[in-house]
Amino acid sequence: MSGLTDNKNSMKKIILSVAMIAAVAAVAIGATTAYFSDTETSTGNTFTAGAIDLKVDSTQHYNGMVCTIQGTGGSTWQPESGTQPPFYPAQGSPCDGTWTLTDLQNGVQKFFNFTDIKPGDNGENTISLHIVSNPAWACVDVNLTKNDDVSSTEPELATGDPANGDSIFDGELAQNIKFAAWGETDGDNIWEVGEPLLFSNKSGPASDVLGGRTYTLADSATGTPLPGGSTSYIGLAWCAGTQAIVGNTITCDGAGMGNNTQTDSMVASVAFRVEQSRNNGQFVCGGSNQESQSPEPVNLSSVSGFAILSKTGITTTGTTAITGDIGVSPIGYAAITGFALIPTVPDGFNTFSTSALVTGKVYASDYTAPTPANLIAAVSAMQAAYTDANSRAINVTNAGTGSGTWDIAGLSLAPGVYAFNGPGNVIISNDVTLTGSASDVWIFQIPGTLNISAAKKVLLGGGAQASNIIWAVAGTTTLQAGSTFEGTILGGPGASTIAGQSGAILHGRALGQTNVTLIANTVTLP
Repeated sequence: MSGLTDNKNSMKKIILSVAMIAAVAAVAIGATTAYFSDTETSTGNTFTAGAIDLKVDSTQHYNGMVCTIQGTGGSTWQPESGTQPPFYPAQGSPCDGTWTLTDLQNGVQKFFNFTDIKPGDNGENTISLHIVSNPAWACVDVNLTKNDDVSSTEPELATGDPANGDSIFDGELAQNIKFAAWGETDGDNIWEVGEPLLFSNKSGPASDVLGGRTYTLADSATGTPLPGGSTSYIGLAWCAGTQAIVGNTITCDGAGMGNNTQTDSMVASVAFRVEQSRNNGQFVCGGSNQESQSPEPVNLSSVSGFAILSKTGITTTGTTAITGDIGVSPIGYAAITGFALIPTVPDGFNTFSTSALVTGKVYASDYTAPTPANLIAAVSAMQAAYTDANSRAINVTNAGTGSGTWDIAGLSLAPGVYAFNGPGNVIISNDVTLTGSASDVWIFQIPGTLNISAAKKVLLGGGAQASNIIWAVAGTTTLQAGSTFEGTILGGPGASTIAGQSGAILHGRALGQTNVTLIANTVTLP
């Protein structure tokens, strides 16, 4: 038994020894553990901005000639394939309306640069637009920047055309150069039935179709952007005279262009722009597909005969000349001063007075019926027009330079509704041009004051009419000495005096809810 016991004891010792070894080993392993692991690494994670780039080239055609780039540098006029050279332009003479793919630079690439246009001349540019990298919406903005009479020849004056003045928009050439534009499907410089015409009137004078217009090539209204890496073509045909689209042909007849255009000069800008289409699904080029953002006219029919209308008074000093009626209401005739009225006071018989300073009639609320009721209606219409003008949807906010006081000098403003943030004063420190057609409308919502500097002008381009321009001004309007202003001034109900300083000229109306003051001014109904 003792032997067995000893063996058991020995075995126990061995087991304990093994256990001790195991325990020690366990401690040793625990002190030097290396866990299984795996690492996956992604390097070079990068955001790189994509690109939208537009490049343009052009091929110019004129009277059966094509402007051709020469291997030795420069470009010259060469006959179209299969045609005989015309008398003008001379074969081999220089030209500059053709260039290869490039970024346009101001004053360098010109689609048109002609200095001796005659009735019946015609031409065409095939313009290609190359969209680099990414799909994009595309628009073209055109603006007539000059339509100058330049000088007055004897044949020009014989037509009854007024002698040349100092305006750069007193010419007739833009009204007599007609344009048609279309989307080219094959780039062959020939309009073909099925190729979309860009102008709603198909063909029209430069004074209209280039007069502050935006045309859509692709936007959310068309639904399909121009693909990245693609080339699109535009054909632009012009005619000095009468242009017509007949069947599959665009014709030109010089008979429609007369002597009143002699020596006139027309200048226009053409700007192509693209904008990304991705994440920009609501983009529109700026109004309806073919035209500008011109609003509906403000209704002035009930005040159409008034050059000046005021609720609190009209005063003048110096030799003022007004063409159109003037009137005050609810205040009476005594608030009209400086006009030497005839009769000088209401006599119970007359519905109006006259004045040597007014080519028209002078009305006041205390004249004989129906004058009081007519004036109440006119003043009500004036106030409604002010409210209407200020309620229109805005196209452009804070045109010009500044902050709070905005200087619109030097701008060429397309039709639309313009608004200005507070205090919203507007100054015109140098000439400003409103460019559009005879039917286009401009509305300026001005919560502060309006001031045009001495001897500066509001100029009209492309056929724009003073009768379609509204300045709705909450504060005082000041036409400084010798300035020339265009449009109807609608004064607000607050401190909204309309003041003309010495020699200022207004082609339009001064409709004030407070007083109108004049100093030897000329006011002419549009």
